Amino acid sequence: TNETVAVDTGLGGSMSGGTGRRLLRDERARGIACRWVSLAAISMMLTCCHAQSPTSSPTITRSPTASPTPFYNTTRALFSFLADVEDETVSVITIAEDFMSIDLIMTRPINISRTLTIEGECPLDGCVLSLDSPGSHIFTLGAGANVTFRNLRFVHAGVRVDQDATVAFHSCTFTGPSDGCGSGSQISAVEVGQANAAFDNCTFNGTRTDGDGGAVHLEKSTARFTSCRFLNTATCSANGKGGALYVYNASVLLESCDFVQTKAGNQGGAVYSSDGAHINFTACTFDGTRSDSFGGAVGVQGGDV
Repeated sequence: TNETVAVDTGLGGSMSGGTGRRLLRDERARGIACRWVSLAAISMMLTCCHAQSPTSSPTITRSPTASPTPFYNTTRALFSFLADVEDETVSVITIAEDFMSIDLIMTRPINISRTLTIEGECPLDGCVLSLDSPGSHIFTLGAGANVTFRNLRFVHAGVRVDQDATVAFHSCTFTGPSDGCGSGSQISAVEVGQANAAFDNCTFNGTRTDGDGGAVHLEKSTARFTSCRFLNTATCSANGKGGALYVYNASVLLESCDFVQTKAGNQGGAVYSSDGAHINFTACTFDGTRSDSFGGAVGVQGGDV
């Protein structure tokens, strides 16, 4: 049975946790700048950046029908995240923090093949999800997956979507390595193959790939981008195509999107279109995009744009 949890912040308001699980650092961990938790099945690092002290400690209340399962404190949040992702009775996971940002660094990729929403409610730098081995997929969505990511920050870690899965990203940020192409293997922030994807108000900042598509790689899929920003994304290889987007045999709609300082080693400084691609741009801007071959903004070798 899914939990329904309400969080009283002590500041005159409350937040409804909705249906699912809610992850929140408790008062006992407040004031800790950095904490390492090692567990038998899962090892993650939680980085807490202290912003300010609350006027009163958060209190937790439950609805009369709520499950008696203990509410998540810091350790329980770390221990439970992967278990809840794989628990089919949990449909919504909310990572919440009133006064700090949270960085969950997972030690293995997570496979999802069901309906699930993972959302963040964190201030400052937000709810950060990453892997301890940068440049890998943190989530792989397979057959049967219908997943929504909301208000999350993915740092140097990608999401792979395939096998007719469906994914939606709302107000998410994808951040690449600070040293550009110099930090080992690189992958597109999101790879979509034979699947469906939607991006709304998302930002790709400094993401890189050793292949094609500095931000998003699309093959045999459908995708929609609305009010998204691609900033300083690039391909690391001299043969790389699509500084931001690589589109092969896929249908893509882009509306009110900005491409700024994106670069391809070969073709399509911002977007590359290949065989069977159908790309529709509406009210999009290209500023400082470039390639070392042709198509400083959009390179077309097949399909229609």
